[in-house]
Amino acid sequence: MKSTAKIFVAAIATLALSATGGAQQTLPGQHVAFLGSVGGEIVSGGLTGPLNKAAWTLDAGLQVPLHERRLALRSDVMYHWISEYYRYRSAHVISWSADLVARLNDPTVRWSPYLVGGAALYWNPNKADAVTALRMHSAGFQGGIGFEFRAVTTTMFVEYRYMQIAPGGISPVTIGVRF
Repeated sequence: MKSTAKIFVAAIATLALSATGGAQQTLPGQHVAFLGSVGGEIVSGGLTGPLNKAAWTLDAGLQVPLHERRLALRSDVMYHWISEYYRYRSAHVISWSADLVARLNDPTVRWSPYLVGGAALYWNPNKADAVTALRMHSAGFQGGIGFEFRAVTTTMFVEYRYMQIAPGGISPVTIGVRF
């Protein structure tokens, strides 16, 4: 676990230094963007036993363009609400992630598919729910795909991610906006 944390910190530091070094050379209109999204989730793997397979998520974060025109560094916090089977309770997971976003089109194009990948830290604030009984890992990797469309001052997007939380994972499908 300590080696995973060290790798995670080193990757974030490297990406952050890259972001600050190229911040002055971004295209006009490229800037640090705040984002928010909402969507549903699918629970998979070992998490599906005591948990319902459907849930929802809220997301807030920011995205910083890097020197390479098609790349950006994203950091976000997600709140995951997952209902439990056979009980009238719910499980709660909060995640913080650092991701690299790679646009497949040039930033001058108003629309683009993109890839997102990185690592996340997970926290379960309710120690009495079913997620705690599963001994969920506190760190994992994630990846996903998305599609964005840039309007005049905002960018709208739809995104699918798989977030590994051993012994299973969650897959948020979200719609959101960057401004």
